[in-house]
Amino acid sequence: ASKVGKMEKMVEMALRWLYPPLAPVVARRCRQQRAKKIQKLVKDLSEAENGCQPFWKPIRARVCSANAGLGVTFGCDASATLGYLDFFD
Repeated sequence: ASKVGKMEKMVEMALRWLYPPLAPVVARRCRQQRAKKIQKLVKDLSEAENGCQPFWKPIRARVCSANAGLGVTFGCDASATLGYLDFFD
């Protein structure tokens, strides 16, 4: 989900050479799109859907077989250069 594609790298390099002011704007937009993909992936893994078990499961639920949920959210800064996972028990 967060892999930078070959074409994306080439476009950024070309923009740095052809029109330098636009290169950081395009790079930021690409980072934000990758962050949205990661956010969706984390959401899908933390919610049990279609009868599947959630990927994130608290240790207490494993030991006690309690149905306590563990919430996980992904967030990032505005420029999508710093990402973090928040775990809510």
